[in-house]
Amino acid sequence: MRTIRIKQETPIPGTDYILEAGDRIRVNPAKSNKKRIKKESALNWIDMESILLSYIEAVVWTEEERWEEENPNIDFRDLSMWDLPEETEKVALNYIKTFIRAVEKEGVDFLNDLPQVVNRHNLEEMIGHDLWLTQNGHGVGFSDRDYNGYEDTLYRVASGMGEVYAEIGDDGKLYIS
Repeated sequence: MRTIRIKQETPIPGTDYILEAGDRIRVNPAKSNKKRIKKESALNWIDMESILLSYIEAVVWTEEERWEEENPNIDFRDLSMWDLPEETEKVALNYIKTFIRAVEKEGVDFLNDLPQVVNRHNLEEMIGHDLWLTQNGHGVGFSDRDYNGYEDTLYRVASGMGEVYAEIGDDGKLYIS
């Protein structure tokens, strides 16, 4: 955690401040009397639904051919079948949140360290897609894009999370484990 001092009046607990460099910060209420502030985790502002959808799209993209061979009676082009079971959403979101926390522990600040990525592409969509590809050893993913010099860190964290398995259940729905 990085501490930034504000040379103004005492910060108000629970208030967001935007600094000139674009840092988004939130005053830590427990320590606000000491004028200390804490950077806000990406989990508090990043669009998790976009990451989840791109993660699932990458699952389907990489597994569709195998599924068609195993399940010839299912039309994978029928988008209505992708109403995800709650269990699948929870598992996928857990992987995504675990990844974000681990990357932040490595010192990557999603808001400030990846601004070029945000300007050129949708960061959330890239993260979901590249997380699945890297995590499952497809040979592409974080190492193939410009993440403002953080490609190695993102790749190392994602590949270290272990492989995820995706299957079509008896109900024709997608399950991951």
